[in-house]
Amino acid sequence: NILTICLGVSVGATANAEKSTEEADEAMEDSTDEALEENSEKKLSKQALKDLQIIYDAAIDNKSFSKIKSKFEYKDCNLEKLEKSYNEFKNDLSKNNILTKIDFNEAVVGSIYTTEDKILNVSVTAKSKYTVKYEENGKKKKHSDKASDYVTLYYKIIDNEYKLVDVKYLETYFSRY
Repeated sequence: NILTICLGVSVGATANAEKSTEEADEAMEDSTDEALEENSEKKLSKQALKDLQIIYDAAIDNKSFSKIKSKFEYKDCNLEKLEKSYNEFKNDLSKNNILTKIDFNEAVVGSIYTTEDKILNVSVTAKSKYTVKYEENGKKKKHSDKASDYVTLYYKIIDNEYKLVDVKYLETYFSRY
């Protein structure tokens, strides 16, 4: 038996002919749920990494939302919440320790739930390497380090793809120590 779901994930399971139909159905359900969960989390993690990189790179370069909007658009989309969140984030990005570079290397999905309006609320731990520049005693300095931060991304599923519609809890302070 093969099950294909709306996310484009095909899941298969085999059943032992010696097992009862009920046992076979349970085995199929369990393996399908596990494979679905694993494939969905991998796809979400990959999408989260991509979206976070776009947002942070644009904010570092002080780009307006209109310059990155096309990366998130889809038919009949409403990106007002995402635009507001991005603009607030860009304005709040630390002015003391100026972020000059960030590379996201891992996004671990912590929880996923669906809101009443069918938006996926995805909490992830985003791991990155970053560089900040700052001034100390009149001297310009740089510091690079690793970070691990929690972020919440909100997705719609459109044409079997995760489309970002909002983001919360983006980290704006990066330590120079």
